[in-house]
Amino acid sequence: MEPAIISRLSELSISLPVSQDDVPTTIESLNSKFEDYKVKQVDETKKNNDLTNSKIEKLQLKVKEIETEIATEQAKDEEKKKSVETETEKEEESTESESAAAAPAADEE
Repeated sequence: MEPAIISRLSELSISLPVSQDDVPTTIESLNSKFEDYKVKQVDETKKNNDLTNSKIEKLQLKVKEIETEIATEQAKDEEKKKSVETETEKEEESTESESAAAAPAADEE
């Protein structure tokens, strides 16, 4: 028997056929292992999909939280911008009023 086959059977915990009479039993064991792996594959795939979906949901929630934070910060920035614009307009109006008040006084001289 080839060393590779011996190694593979050992990895699968299947006893080595000692005689020709043991070969059908070994093949039966291999087929049984194969069926077990197919069943486990379906279960493992479902488990992995569930885990992945859970992670995706958590990440989506985190994205929503970050988007909310960004929107809040943008609203604050917009409010600050409006406040600065309002202050600038008031200062300009005040400067214009002072200039207008000073202009008649200069005319009187």
